[in-house]
Amino acid sequence: MSPDRHEILVIGAGPAGLLAACELARYGVVPRIVERRLLPHHQARATAIQPAGLELLARAGVLAPFLERSDRVRRTRFYAPGFVPLATSTFSGIGCVHEYQCSLPQWQTEVVLTEHLNGFGVFVERGTTVLSIEENADALDVRLRGLGGEIETASFCYVLGAGGAHDLTRGSMHDSLSGDTYAGRYIAADICTGLPHEPEESMIFASHEGFVLLAPLPENHWITFVDLDPDPLDIDQKDTPELAQVSALLNRRIGVNAGVTDLRWASNFVMHKRMARRLDDGRRFLMGDAAHLSRLITKRNRVGCSKGRSAGLAPLRMRSTRSATRSPPSLPSGP
Repeated sequence: MSPDRHEILVIGAGPAGLLAACELARYGVVPRIVERRLLPHHQARATAIQPAGLELLARAGVLAPFLERSDRVRRTRFYAPGFVPLATSTFSGIGCVHEYQCSLPQWQTEVVLTEHLNGFGVFVERGTTVLSIEENADALDVRLRGLGGEIETASFCYVLGAGGAHDLTRGSMHDSLSGDTYAGRYIAADICTGLPHEPEESMIFASHEGFVLLAPLPENHWITFVDLDPDPLDIDQKDTPELAQVSALLNRRIGVNAGVTDLRWASNFVMHKRMARRLDDGRRFLMGDAAHLSRLITKRNRVGCSKGRSAGLAPLRMRSTRSATRSPPSLPSGP
């Protein structure tokens, strides 16, 4: 094999793709990783790394920077409107080494994993778009468009599709994300709040009208998730929520002035329960949102929780023609 040929192509430089590339490199299989976005984003997006995910990061040798950069969440307190306490849930006694979540913006997760990947001498090719994936007798032929518009066709033994819900890998497998889309819409936002709170705790406010989830982030920020129905606040489905709208919604649901300030990022979205019929076909593997768009929502109160970053990677069962590789573990993403 030519020394400049890569056996494995990773599509997408989000948490799933980056961790997969890191684990491959750790086991001596140097992948090629491409990302269509020219620049990294600076959005909170998926923030919670679950306790089992922390164990996987420890095995990968990259746990320390996550512990340094994140806030810990050991408990969740449930409230009725008006700050009336209802219950408390804790990670204590769950049987994991780390009995807490680590909470940090997704862009910081991507920074940590990118730096870790660079340490193996592997660098993300930004501004590179995958145009097609075709299977032949002994390889996968992938057409790519580079930053300058040049078209390249390269052959790979394996392709890991981690490019999000519209990743071409799944389509090349003649598969789709089957399932349902929940009714209603939701807001996620990265904010500051003046609400009183205990250290290392998240808060959920629930009522017959809907819910508010608040989880701590570094720099005294919080990630919040709120269902919009029945309070659309004139937010169009394609609009980005503004500070005044997010503040009004939280104040109404919580029943007190939440003191919302410093809106850094917000998203208006719908929730899905969708998954590909298969996560691999022997040569192509689906990870993260390319494999599933899964949220669990109870019918009564619509409190939703993502599978978390510990579910971000599909099981990898590939064998390098140079050396056997152990399957990289799982990691997530969020809304």
